[in-house]
Amino acid sequence: MIGSAEGAKAPPHLPAVRLGPPPQCPSRSLAARRLSLRAFALERSAVTYGLTAVAIEISITRFLAAMRRDGIAVEWGPNRPGQPPTAEVG
Repeated sequence: MIGSAEGAKAPPHLPAVRLGPPPQCPSRSLAARRLSLRAFALERSAVTYGLTAVAIEISITRFLAAMRRDGIAVEWGPNRPGQPPTAEVG
């Protein structure tokens, strides 16, 4: 009968599925597993922040290249040429 769960077997090209919690390594203590989890979290954060910084750098450099290609000068900073100095309000 098609669609029947009774007597159903997994196709031979698919691995068998085990249900239940993952096996624990008996030689590692709870403290070692917590340290490993902490290290993983720190490594993941470092990779995330590193990739974000690289993406920002690439974005800025491509923006500057596109503006210069179109003849637009982009300058950052308080003293831009061609503009009078601003008076501080206080």
